[in-house]
Order: sequence, then structure tokens, then C-alpha cells
Amino acid sequence: MKRRSFDSRSRLGLRVVVGTLLVAVALSAAGCEQAVQMAPSSSVLTLTSTGTGVELNGALTVTATLTDTSGKPVKDGTVVTFATTMGRIDPVEARVSNGRAAVQLVAGTVSGTASVTATSGSNKSNSLEIRVGTVPARVALSATLGSLGASTIVATVVDSRGAFVAGVPVLFTTTAGSLGSATVYTDASGQASTSFFCQTEAIVSAATQGVQSSIIVRPGGFGALSVNIGISPPAPVRRQTVTFTATTTATCGSGSCIARYEWEWSDGYVLTTTGNTTARTFEVFGNYAVICRAIGIDGSVGTSRTEFFVN
Repeated sequence: MKRRSFDSRSRLGLRVVVGTLLVAVALSAAGCEQAVQMAPSSSVLTLTSTGTGVELNGALTVTATLTDTSGKPVKDGTVVTFATTMGRIDPVEARVSNGRAAVQLVAGTVSGTASVTATSGSNKSNSLEIRVGTVPARVALSATLGSLGASTIVATVVDSRGAFVAGVPVLFTTTAGSLGSATVYTDASGQASTSFFCQTEAIVSAATQGVQSSIIVRPGGFGALSVNIGISPPAPVRRQTVTFTATTTATCGSGSCIARYEWEWSDGYVLTTTGNTTARTFEVFGNYAVICRAIGIDGSVGTSRTEFFVN
């Protein structure tokens, strides 16, 4: 009797152990299945951010949009893995909800450009370039003409709020003539200047951290023509009317020096105006850039490019 009772208890205990193991295996399998849920290979993975730059020790939201080829969101819970060349991503992995997964790019103490990417299964996103640290938004160029082909070129660098940006390198280039210094750091007033000598027409450009502007210097003609772009409101949202204003500088006596303005946006929209102001709306949020070319009545050309973000 004791042996039969012992065997009965043993069989009962064995059944409990086996049942527990089966439940554990099932739960583990379900967890593993959820953990490895990746997007189908034909999915479209796109990165956007809430701005084009972030201050040192600051943070910026980066969003991955994941859809199938028809534009429908992939299954909720799909894992997206993020990476950056500067700073860190928090968290490194995020799960999709309604086709989107958002993380934070956390900047460190070093300025530069962060390239943020994302993957899900075999799908790779675009590379999102985000400036870290002091973030120039516009470069304004001016030229003071001297005698015998000598000039002084001044680049003024400002951020998106119009504040001067100090301590950033400005690279000057020219199509003709010679520059006193090719690379100059901005001072406390956001200005970098270089001497320039040329006895023929030349286009001088200044660039810093992804933004640039150009000015044409024409000795004996109307002098120098530069154009700078203003955006209102400075932080637009989707379907809001955004006004773009081109401010030019030139020496041409009385009357207007500008024959036309040629506008080109990064989404492919182009426009030519005779006035210096135009307006349009944007249906899709994300990073944009606009280029304006001011064409002088003497054929001179001033060019400027600026970036902005549509929320």
C-alpha cells in the first residue's frame, strides 16, 4: 500500500512539473516571438526629427515611420533599432505604434554632425543629419569694395532665433581672384571677415555647418550682390502659410537692382517672382531647405540657402 501511495504521489508530482514546464516553454516562445517581431523586407522606413539641430547636453525627438509598400502602418509592436554617430539614442530600440516609433537623440559635450539611422529586419532608413552644439541657421554676406580690386568680405552667422553664433569656422571660396584667409572663425558678433582681391567678376561663397550663402563681386559694375532669406513664422506647422522674404544688398544707385528672384525648395517646388516675397504651405512635416537666387539687372547673381523644420 505504501509503495502504491508513493507511486501515486510521484506520478502526480511529475504531471505538475511537466505541466509547469510546458507553460514556461509556451510563455518563453511567445516572448521570443514578440521580441523578434521585425518588419517585412518590403517595408518603407523613414526618419524625421523635430529640428535640424540640438544644443550640447540637450535632446531631440527622432521618429521612425514604418509602412508597407501601400503606405499602411506595419503591425504594432514591430521593433525598430536606432543608431547615431554622435551622442546617444534613448532607448536604442523602440516598438511601433500606429506606424511610428519615437526615441530621443541625447547630445553630449562635443559639437558636430550626428548621423542617425534605423533598421527593422532587413529594412534600412535614410540617414538623418542633425547638427549638435551651436547651430547656425543662416549666413549673411556683405562686401565692401576698395580700390584696385581690393575688397573685404564679411560673413555674419546667426541661429534660428537671429542670435549671433560665435566660434564656428566659416569656409570662404571664390571662383576667381584670391582670398586673404580661406577659413575664419566667427567672433562674438557672429562675424568672420577676409580680404579679397580680384579685378574681374567673381562669386564668393561662405559656408558653415551645412548652411551657405554667395555674393557676386563685380568691380566697375554694381559692386556686390548678396541675398539672405527670412522665414515667418520661424517654426511653422503643417498647412500653415509660411512667408519667405529675400533681403538683398547691392550698390546700384537709385531704383531696384533686382530683375527677378528664383526660389527652389528641397521638396522639388520651384517658383520665380519679381518681388522679394513669396508664401506657400507644407502638407508633410519634416526637414526642408530653400534656395533663393536674386538676379540683378546687370546679370549678377546672389544666392542663399537656409534650412527649417515643419512640425
